[in-house]
Amino acid sequence: MKKGINILFFSALSLFASAQPFIDIASVYYQQSPADNMSSSKSPMNTQLTSVFLNLPIQIDSDYIVINPVYENYRLGISSETLPINLTAVYIPVAWIHQFKNSRWSTTLMAIPRLSSDLKKPLDGNDFQMGGIALATYKKKETLKYSFGAYYNSEYFGDYYMPLLGIDWNITNKWNLFGTLPINLNLEYKMNKTVHAGFGLNLLTNSYRIENKDFLRIDDYNAKFILDIYLMKNQVISLEAGHSLFRQYRMGTMEGGKPDYMHDLNVSDGYQFRLAYIFRIRTDK
Repeated sequence: MKKGINILFFSALSLFASAQPFIDIASVYYQQSPADNMSSSKSPMNTQLTSVFLNLPIQIDSDYIVINPVYENYRLGISSETLPINLTAVYIPVAWIHQFKNSRWSTTLMAIPRLSSDLKKPLDGNDFQMGGIALATYKKKETLKYSFGAYYNSEYFGDYYMPLLGIDWNITNKWNLFGTLPINLNLEYKMNKTVHAGFGLNLLTNSYRIENKDFLRIDDYNAKFILDIYLMKNQVISLEAGHSLFRQYRMGTMEGGKPDYMHDLNVSDGYQFRLAYIFRIRTDK
């Protein structure tokens, strides 16, 4: 292999997408969760999430560097009596992917610097977080890969650690099971070349800096149905409909190195709908 640095999307894909049968090179999506007034004991919440991201794989000899800038705007409407909360997150994950020669093993190391704030004051060091992922992937055969590792992030409520266990299994030419537990798990069915349907589970835990040194912690789980429509080979319109589970939004501050949750927003679970446009490369056959 020639030495040097090249922008090389296609040959990097099979390494980078170790826990899914495709890689999304670019995407823009809008997600909304309308207020659910069915529960009299909880506060209805309306949320809108807009996100844009880009994947830039770079080949350096036999390794790959992948830069994945992400922008998110999150708008929360808790009740009609208070102003909506506007939150902004900017991530710039940088991953190093190494495939061991003559081996079934590959490794991924990723640094994840992040700005996460309501932007109501000038930015300082309190508005930034630093995270990382270490992942080892074993290719048992062409249709089955396992991965395991760990995730860390310096959340505003303290250090947050999570073990990771991934799978990318091409069960048949129509069925795929893939994801990285406990973050996500997806089952995909290829109805035909144009339409793919599926079911997914997702876990979300993160925090945003709000007002001085306080923070908002979000724990949100959701189950969803997915419909991907391939307009062309690499251009996808993705539709999702789901429902949150055990949703919890809490405001707090750090006291003596430990989080003090001063106010539980007591929000209700609700339906979630998402529309996305994606430029996607499939890595399965």
